[in-house]
Amino acid sequence: MIKTYLGLCLNGLKTYATDLSYKNVSTPVYRGLKPEAIDSLKDYELGSIGLWPQFSSTSRNRDISYSDFARIGVIPGTNHKVRILCKIYLTC
Repeated sequence: MIKTYLGLCLNGLKTYATDLSYKNVSTPVYRGLKPEAIDSLKDYELGSIGLWPQFSSTSRNRDISYSDFARIGVIPGTNHKVRILCKIYLTC
C-alpha cells in the first residue's frame, strides 16, 4: 500500500512540478520565527544564505507575517526580548 501511495505521489510530482513551482523568485516572502527556537542569531544574520529543508508557512505580506507569526520572546541564554522576521527569496 505504501509503495502504491508513494508511486502516485512521485508521478504527480513529475507531472505537475513545473506548473506548481514558485516562479516569482525576485519577490520575497516573509516568515516569523519564535526566538526560543533559535540556537544562535549568527545563523540568521542579514544577508545570510540558508536552507529550510521542510515546508514552512510564509506570506508575501510583510505586515501579516510580522503581526501574526513573529512572536515576542527571549533568545535562550540571553535577556534580549526580540521579534524575528525573516525576509526570504526563494529559488527553484
